This record gives sequence, C-alpha cells and structure tokens, in this order.
Amino acid sequence: MKKKLICLLIACLLVLTSCEYFGDDFWNGILSDVAEEVSRAFIDITDEQSTPTYSRDENWRTRPFAVSKNLSTPPPTDERLFDLNTTLDYIVLNGNKPYFDTSSLLANDFMLLSEFDDLGRCGMAISCLSLNTMPTEKRDSPRYNPTGWKSVQYDGKYLYNRSHLLGFQLTGDGSTPENLITGTRHFNTQSMIKLENQVASYIKKSGNHVTFRVTPVFYKNELVARGVIMEAYSVEDKGKGICFCVFVRNIQPGIIIDYATGESIQEEMSRAESKAA
Repeated sequence: MKKKLICLLIACLLVLTSCEYFGDDFWNGILSDVAEEVSRAFIDITDEQSTPTYSRDENWRTRPFAVSKNLSTPPPTDERLFDLNTTLDYIVLNGNKPYFDTSSLLANDFMLLSEFDDLGRCGMAISCLSLNTMPTEKRDSPRYNPTGWKSVQYDGKYLYNRSHLLGFQLTGDGSTPENLITGTRHFNTQSMIKLENQVASYIKKSGNHVTFRVTPVFYKNELVARGVIMEAYSVEDKGKGICFCVFVRNIQPGIIIDYATGESIQEEMSRAESKAA
C-alpha cells in the first residue's frame, strides 16, 4: 500500500511540475509537502522491512510456565541504595550483570507479578519479553493508588506517576495494581524509560527474547520505594544484545521526599523553614 502511495505521489509531482499556471511560491510549498510525504512513506517501509516477523500468541499470559528458583530469588541490597546524599540517577550493580543465573534461561514468554506484602507494597516482577508480549492496543489509564501515593503538584506538574515495574511498552500491562509503584515523574519518564527503551529497541530489531526482572527496593517499612533494581539479559544471543543490572533511584530534582509516607517539600522551602527555626 505504501509503495503505491509513493508511486502516486511521484506521478502527481511530475504532473504538477509540468504546469505553469501558478507562481513559484505555490509550487515550492506543494513540492515541499510532497517530498515530506514521500520521505515518511519510505521511512515506514524501512521500518516494516526491518521488524522481524512472528506468530502472535494472545494467550501468552495464561499459558503455564516455570520460573527457576534462582530467578525468583530477589537480588541483594546494600546501604548504597538507601543513600539520600547522592544525586545520581543510576547505580550500576554486580558489574552490570544480572544476579540471576543466565545459563538456564528459556525463550518462553511469561510475566510474573508478586503478591502485595503486609503493607500493601509491590514485590519483584519478572518477565520473558518478546515481540509477542508487546502491546497492540492502546494503554488503559490506571486508577489504583500505590502505597505512599500523594496527588501533589510542583510548578504545575504532578510529582508522582503510577510507575510500572514491567513497562507497558514491553508487556502491554497498563493497570494491574501489583505492577504499579509510586514513582516520581523524573524516575518514571527520565530514568526507567531509558532502560526500557533499550530493551524494546533490541527486541524490535532482533526478534529475540529478553529476560527482564524489576525489583522495588523499600527501606524497612517505608511506603515509597527508594528505587528499583532493573536486570535484563537477552536469551538467544546470551547477553550480547542486552545485559545490565542497574539500581534506578526514585528521586525528583529539587524535591525532598519522605519515603515513609510519600509527603514531600521543595528543597528551597525546606531550607527557608530551617533558617526561620
């Protein structure tokens, strides 16, 4: 269809350029629009040709699957993950290699979410991702409020997002409560998304599977996670395409967060209150 569109556009271009009735400004505008449409059509065709083919299995979520004990064992944590004096968005862990055993991974689609703990907090989320697990429909807006959720704005923008452990672009899961934590806008749309995009781009180009595990890290009984440990490993090529293990900090520049409750305050206001006291 797009190839026919290109031919039609080029034919129109040839007919139009043979006419002399209109002025140069008119033709310059027309030619610019036609050239842009041809360019878009070529890009679409290139994208279609570069995406591997696959057989869609809509029942991948409900099929039985087995998760190795090693994969279901949470990654370790240390004091670095709870340091509030650093401004780093990321901390590379374990030499940037997943903690789980990569020698026995299978290229089978699945998604596993943990049950809530006694405080209603999310646990580890695991999935084997592929082209098949990616969404084909629009995303639903989640209504559930995760632990520590506060509807607060700074400079006209909401501080918190309902942040997916397993991103929607990877699994098509948009609203399952066990897949949502309270995350800052910066954490969700600037930090986590970069790693998710790496995984999504690799899968789209290669057609391979990626074992993906995301673990929220809470300090003691706090309701807002200090961040998440994101681990990913490409299965078919044994980590050559994707391999990382990173702690992503749940922070918002310029905002001080009380992770125990989700309450927050601007740094400038906090300093002003300290001086006044």
